[in-house]
Amino acid sequence: MINFIENPVMIQFMHRHLGVVIVLSLVALSGYVFCNKKSTKYQKQIMGILLGATLLQMALGILTLIYIVPIGLASLHQCNAIIMLVLAMTLIHTMRYEYSN
Repeated sequence: MINFIENPVMIQFMHRHLGVVIVLSLVALSGYVFCNKKSTKYQKQIMGILLGATLLQMALGILTLIYIVPIGLASLHQCNAIIMLVLAMTLIHTMRYEYSN
């Protein structure tokens, strides 16, 4: 079990696969948001921005690895993760508010 948190190769492996799971989950969620008749224009805009931020996150992650972890790219990767978190929380909040009424 200690291999999961102390082995850099295992951490990189889990990080990449978590990214794939997040992308696939967002694709499924975007299908739901864009095809649902109850979704508002605001929710669709947030979903579109979230998908764009996700593509940016993937590109930043790949570039960070290619250029052997420069601090600038790694920091942008972290900042974009925070933006994605805020967007996802906003989307979930608006969906919960809209559909609970």
